Amino acid sequence: NDFVLKLEFRAGVNADSGIFIRKPQLQCRDYLVAGPDKYKSLKQYKPQDWNEIVVVVTNGIAHCTCNGEVLESALKVPDSGPIGLEGDRGLMEYRRIRLKLLP
Repeated sequence: NDFVLKLEFRAGVNADSGIFIRKPQLQCRDYLVAGPDKYKSLKQYKPQDWNEIVVVVTNGIAHCTCNGEVLESALKVPDSGPIGLEGDRGLMEYRRIRLKLLP
């Protein structure tokens, strides 16, 4: 099934966690400090504040944004599997988690 996952997260300094999308992990962290390098140039990311992640999965491909900026444009995901939120290192908070199935 295709779906849209929206959530807000707030990461403490150097926090490192993730969002599991049917197995692959989308890095969800204090991007400007913890990286990865390709995320360190995000202009809309708000350190130690609430940020919105939107993941749109269609035909086995996830398009992921943070505050409207592209994190991953074509993350391959399996046809089925769980969605999970990780709290690995540092303070990581999640809120307003919404999941909508697409027709």
